[in-house]
Amino acid sequence: DLKMANIEKDYALYYGDELVFVGTMKEMADFTNKRIETLYTYGNKRYKDRNTYLLIKIEEDEEC
Repeated sequence: DLKMANIEKDYALYYGDELVFVGTMKEMADFTNKRIETLYTYGNKRYKDRNTYLLIKIEEDEEC
C-alpha cells in the first residue's frame, strides 16, 4: 500500500493556525488518538475547505 510506504515520513498537523504535532503518522495517530486513515484525509486538498485540520508532509532537504 502506497500510504503505508510513507508511514515513516514526517508530517506536520495543524489545527487552524496552531501547530499540533510533528512526527511520523504512527506517532501522530498515537498522540491524537486518531486513525492513520483519518489523518491522511486532513492532507486531501478536497478536504481542506471542510475541516480546520491540515496535514502537511515535511520534505527532506537533500542538500544538507
